[in-house]
Amino acid sequence: MKTIELANHFFQNLVSPYSRDIKSKIESDNLSLINAVSYSFVVSHFTDYLWECEKTRSRQTQRHEIIKCLDERFGLLGNRFKLGTFNFINALNNSVKHVGLDRAKRHNSNIQGHHGLLNIQVLNNKDGRIWFDNGINRFDYGRIILRHVSSLFSVSYEELPEDITMEILHGEYNFYCDNDEFDHDNPTQAIDILVDRLNPICLDCGMPEDGCDCDSFIFTDDIACFKPEDKGYMDYDKIMSAISGAYKLD
Repeated sequence: MKTIELANHFFQNLVSPYSRDIKSKIESDNLSLINAVSYSFVVSHFTDYLWECEKTRSRQTQRHEIIKCLDERFGLLGNRFKLGTFNFINALNNSVKHVGLDRAKRHNSNIQGHHGLLNIQVLNNKDGRIWFDNGINRFDYGRIILRHVSSLFSVSYEELPEDITMEILHGEYNFYCDNDEFDHDNPTQAIDILVDRLNPICLDCGMPEDGCDCDSFIFTDDIACFKPEDKGYMDYDKIMSAISGAYKLD
């Protein structure tokens, strides 16, 4: 079996279904430490498959360049993980696998210089949530990091192109979709649309405002707080007119 076929098999039969399972566990606050560590392991090793695919194309690509490529296309924005979301997962995975990180290596020194110490003890389970806490940074690792990645990779088998691995690597596959699931031209959905817009979820943790505790998180170079998800433009007058015939435009 060719390298690309092995990589596709790895994604379709492990990364994608496991992502759906992890996403469900995160959203129901049922994530265990072994779930978080094993999923980080799977995501990190998917990088190895992508790297092997590039080698077959006679490209002199380094592994860290593959990770950088993923971060540029699919990583979280902002200063919290400015060294890369996938880079952070990879470093944390290596710290678990190798009993800490070798600070003599520059990339390890850089990431620990920004995020602080990385090892298995910085991850702890509390009430079905996995917390990252090393005294410098403190946040919900499941909802902030793994929720983002599992949402990206939780596409179903039927939706995947044949060479999904190469399309991911070269930015030809778009994981992102319209986050507005309503039909604004359908008047029967007007009430649902209004309720949805008046009760946004947090862009970072996926929780509604009354359930979001991002203001308790601590990040290097950033202040954590509730950040409402932007679902784009809504024609308020159109929606209100559909809800009630008594509504009059100003």
